Amino acid sequence: MREEAIKKYYLGFGVLNLILSLLSILFSSEESLIARFQFMILINLLYHILFGFFAFISIMSLPFKNDFEKYAVTSIIWFFMIFGSILLIVMCILLLHNAFQIGEYDVCFGVIVPLGFFLGIYLSWVKVRKYLG
Repeated sequence: MREEAIKKYYLGFGVLNLILSLLSILFSSEESLIARFQFMILINLLYHILFGFFAFISIMSLPFKNDFEKYAVTSIIWFFMIFGSILLIVMCILLLHNAFQIGEYDVCFGVIVPLGFFLGIYLSWVKVRKYLG
């Protein structure tokens, strides 16, 4: 998949995230309206921050003076992508656990957040592979 397609998915899922977060205001079990708005803002911020963090990491792959610098920096980026993938899996498990085991079903409105995380990791992976070769 190309960078443009990933960014198109990011935009589409961002709109879906906004719609789901607006629905969370209506269907949330929280008592106060302020807590509902905070949850909506948190869902949107996490989606964009997690995508942006991993998309920014791949920008660090700039032309270097020698091969050692190039492979050292790309190795660090690969480490962040692997760590991010593990964190993504843990986030999905915890999200589903809280939703079904504990009974906090309003957490399901944040189901798009891990998807933004995955798109950021995938975009970074595509950029690093393009840079290496």
